[in-house]
Amino acid sequence: ELGEGAKLSDGSTATKLVWISGSEATYVKNLPDGTYTLHEVAAPNGYKVATDITFTIVNGVVTGEAVTDGDTVVMVDETAFTDVKISKQDVNSKELSGAKLTLTGKDINGNEVTFNTENVELGEGAKLSDGSTATKLVWISGSEATYVKNLPDGTYTLHEVSAPNGYKVATDITFTIENGVVKGEAVVDGDTVVMVDEKKDTSNNNNNNNSNNSSNKNNSSNNSSSSKNKSSSSSKNSSNTRSTSPQTGVEDMSTMFFLMAIAVATAFLARSKKNEKD
Repeated sequence: ELGEGAKLSDGSTATKLVWISGSEATYVKNLPDGTYTLHEVAAPNGYKVATDITFTIVNGVVTGEAVTDGDTVVMVDETAFTDVKISKQDVNSKELSGAKLTLTGKDINGNEVTFNTENVELGEGAKLSDGSTATKLVWISGSEATYVKNLPDGTYTLHEVSAPNGYKVATDITFTIENGVVKGEAVVDGDTVVMVDEKKDTSNNNNNNNSNNSSNKNNSSNNSSSSKNKSSSSSKNSSNTRSTSPQTGVEDMSTMFFLMAIAVATAFLARSKKNEKD
């Protein structure tokens, strides 16, 4: 008697009953005394496959560790949790320290994943950073990868807030966990998510510096030439000033001799006239 939502599945035979569980329990009736094994082929998404359960029926009485309420065999699936290794690397696959990273996620039901810092195993040199919340894990990468443990199935985003000096910030990485298996383009070795930072291109800066240096040299050369021209011009102007300035000292002496000659002549004429009268 299948419970609500349950259905028989392919693979059933005369000696093996196969079905998909539903939202209600399923009754298997008219079983003879004997020993039975309940096996889970596949668990629902987000859950681990349970270990087999063995129970017996003796004189119509069901017995076993998983038996409750006299005739009910209970199989429990635990939520699937997975450990993920986060590796921050350069293009040469060397672990890169100093990057500020965040991890967020949503489980298979669309609910935000909550993080417990006790489940974070920081790599050498790594450290938790300000900004961590129940739904966002924030840390600084170190010289070794960091493990984030006990993550449920869902979709996760690894985001780089800031890159180490000299490196570009990487684009976000999305990965999923399905039935405990980590999947995504950036996933390697089964459980490792690798984010790679590329170095910044410094050639443009060097070209700009060279251009600035060349410009400064040209300006210096122009300034030097201008100074030389100014000096030459000043020298010429000074020469012209000296050549065109009146020679006042020579003219003054000529005037003085001329006046003295007139005075002497005047005195001589006066003396001559006086002698004539006498």
